[in-house]
Amino acid sequence: MLKNYVNVALRSMRRHLGYTSINVFGLTVGVAAFLVLVLFIRHSLSFDQFHEAADRTYRLVSSSTPTEGKSSYDAHMPEPLAPALREAIPEIDTIVRLVAAADNVVSWEHEGQRRQGYEDHFIFADASFFEAFSFRLVAGDPGTALSRPYTVVLTEETARRYFGDDDPLGKVITLNNAHPLTVAGVLEDVPSNSSIEFDLLSSLATYGQMNEWFFTNGWNSTLPTTYLVLHEGASVDHVEARIPAALAQRTDAEFVLEMGYRLESYFQSRFQSQAANLLGPQFDARYLYVFTAVAFLILVIACINYMNLATARATRRAKEVGVRKAIGAQRYQLASQFLGESMLTSIVAVLGAIVLVGLTLPLFGRLVGQEIPIGILGTPVFWMIAILVALIVGVLAGVYPALLLSRFRPTAVLSGRPGGAGGGAGLRKGLVVFQFTISSVLVVSTLIVQSQLSYLQTKNLGLNAEQVIALPLRAGGVRSPIAEQTDAFKAEAEKIGTVQGVTFASTVPSQPTGRFAGPRTDNGEPFSYRSYQVGTGYLDLLGIEVAEGRGFLESRGDVGASVLVNEAALRALGWEAGAASLGRTLPVSSGEVETIVGIVRDFHFESLHTAIGPVVLRPLGDRAPNYAVLRADVADLPATLELLSATWRQFSPEHPFDYVFLDEAFADLYEAETRLADLFNAFTLIAILIACLGLFGLAAFTAEQRRKEVGVRKVLGATVSSLVGLLTKDFVLLVSIAYLVALPLAWVAMDRWLEGFAYHVPLGPLPFLVAGTLVTLIALGTVGTQALRAATADPIRALRSE
Repeated sequence: MLKNYVNVALRSMRRHLGYTSINVFGLTVGVAAFLVLVLFIRHSLSFDQFHEAADRTYRLVSSSTPTEGKSSYDAHMPEPLAPALREAIPEIDTIVRLVAAADNVVSWEHEGQRRQGYEDHFIFADASFFEAFSFRLVAGDPGTALSRPYTVVLTEETARRYFGDDDPLGKVITLNNAHPLTVAGVLEDVPSNSSIEFDLLSSLATYGQMNEWFFTNGWNSTLPTTYLVLHEGASVDHVEARIPAALAQRTDAEFVLEMGYRLESYFQSRFQSQAANLLGPQFDARYLYVFTAVAFLILVIACINYMNLATARATRRAKEVGVRKAIGAQRYQLASQFLGESMLTSIVAVLGAIVLVGLTLPLFGRLVGQEIPIGILGTPVFWMIAILVALIVGVLAGVYPALLLSRFRPTAVLSGRPGGAGGGAGLRKGLVVFQFTISSVLVVSTLIVQSQLSYLQTKNLGLNAEQVIALPLRAGGVRSPIAEQTDAFKAEAEKIGTVQGVTFASTVPSQPTGRFAGPRTDNGEPFSYRSYQVGTGYLDLLGIEVAEGRGFLESRGDVGASVLVNEAALRALGWEAGAASLGRTLPVSSGEVETIVGIVRDFHFESLHTAIGPVVLRPLGDRAPNYAVLRADVADLPATLELLSATWRQFSPEHPFDYVFLDEAFADLYEAETRLADLFNAFTLIAILIACLGLFGLAAFTAEQRRKEVGVRKVLGATVSSLVGLLTKDFVLLVSIAYLVALPLAWVAMDRWLEGFAYHVPLGPLPFLVAGTLVTLIALGTVGTQALRAATADPIRALRSE
């Protein structure tokens, strides 16, 4: 009997190859989208779980007194804090401090040649690093690799990049042209699901030797990220509660004692932390929930398609059911047969989906900015998920058509009236409404995300970032000689015909900079600000407008006396806007007297997620700058960069030439939004494609049911256009209902998403109207093909059985 069922199923699939292809294609695409998203979600949730003590490891985070109504959070801790806690709290098993250092110049010798390059993923760590984390050394001793100064551990990929197939142990690399480091170990490449990313790992003692202030400043500065591994069974709440008393016994630093401290698990650090994760990728947990919902919704609408398509073909198999029932087949046998066909279709679809996943997974990984290893497709967990999906999809997609087909009455179907075939019409229409509700929400969301992304990329920043090139003059704490020869470098750079101006600064907008605290304002409110030390011509080069007063003078007489502030600083201080605040003394913690000589228009120095805050611009004076800032004609960019590189080598031959385009740096601030927009585009197209297949199924079913009515109307003189209108009006109503249901859902979802931006597009009616028009046109196009086919069919074929 089973063999017969399989033969009948295969014969039916071959006979109706077009219908089978659409069915399998819809399920394959839906299952593939589901599996890709499930793999991404699983990979995201697996971050750091390879550590043996992952469930007992926490990152220490501090929170400050609320400023401007909001608390600020930080993962940087004072250097003495870790040993103080280790000594005072016995529940702590291991504690490790990490310092990340970017833009390091690394030099090495290989095959008789001196080579050099920048390294961004460089971390300094306590000797307890390998006790706390399960990174495995393939060469070297984990107990001693980080126990002394001037040692370094390389990842396997870095070791190959530096020394090829040679044994790297004992070889020497030079850090920032000043510090020789001996290779003491080689580490397995850091897994793609690690929240701590690095290519080189050196001892914290090395960092202390390179930066004497690190171990001498004590509690007065914060830098390391601190991780704690607790003993088995230790209470997190109890450890957090003991931290204030432990610190009070060891320091009187007010800012340390005023902080609140809490322990973040790996999950909280990656998905929910309000403190920046400076050692690896961070992901918004909201997007994880969104992708989980999208994954299941796409799978559900793929199942709905099968149900609608199978139902649409029900009348074609009505006589088969009638014959089987007439010769004694029971309803459960017929239901089992058709459910088995659904399972067979599901298995074929899942196998096709696995192939599709294998082909698209690398592309998807680049889309989301995560390397999802292709080897995950061979894991038992993946195949368990695939088998489970095949079973669930087969049952969900096939149970309703199986029950519908098996209940046909043999007397009715054998006389040409498939009784019961029209049953469940309300359910089928409801499922199509559900499909297009989800599709409409995704279309609206996609349009708003794209609109916000366009807004982020085109909003007036209060400065002109186009054609601005920033050259970092500092790497790993070591400054380029250019920082001491600014006038000479400027003169040489301006000899390049495409360079239109050169200045210097401590930092440039879009790049991270510290926040400074000043005395409380006249209203008693805390006052904190960003500080920029800028050279002559900085404002003009970046196009920052002076609203009142003046900019800095050509001479350096302004140093230590004159400052500029932005309009946000005046608002934070509670001072009157405009010229009335010129000449006032700026409150600063150092007690220096700094007079406001100019007020600049607000300009964006961070992403648009954050409101513009107070900025103080100080003259660079004799301070060594961290950036050379140039405006250049980029019409012949390669030639300009080559000439700049040659000029750079004249002054700084020991430092590799590096540069940042300011407009690209601002664009990089919205990398997460760009990826979200790309994902919405992709999965919205998939959802619409699958939903249209479902609509196609319902249109085919309706046309099948009403073919005699259409034949009679056509014989009586009905036109093709009137028949097409007759067959499509119900579907327009279904799509309209779906759109009305989708409106409030999309509005609430996008309103909450836009709340994450201090500056965003208004949530107006345009994207909703565009989405409604687009969805309606797509639906009409899908239904219209079936309606036109039915309206132009030969009425004799529909009426000859009467």
